[in-house]
Amino acid sequence: MSEQELPPWLREQVSRLQQLQQNLQAIMMQKQQLEVESVETDRALEELKKAGPDDAVYKNAGSVLIKMSSRSWKKRRNFQTPALWYSENRRRG
Repeated sequence: MSEQELPPWLREQVSRLQQLQQNLQAIMMQKQQLEVESVETDRALEELKKAGPDDAVYKNAGSVLIKMSSRSWKKRRNFQTPALWYSENRRRG
């Protein structure tokens, strides 16, 4: 039975199902992206915890890296994208 042979109400239901499947796929992709970002954030925070108080850390601000001391970061805790912070010691090797 082709789609043309289906009653109009059933064609609408099939169309709705297809839309819902597309929405679900988009949501699943967003969920996966958020999970990856969460893992990256956790790793970045662990690296920051390892940094000594006078070690330099870098915050990614667009296309620029901003340098500050680990002590300053720990006082402020002002980070919007912690996954983009790096310990200077980690960067070197």
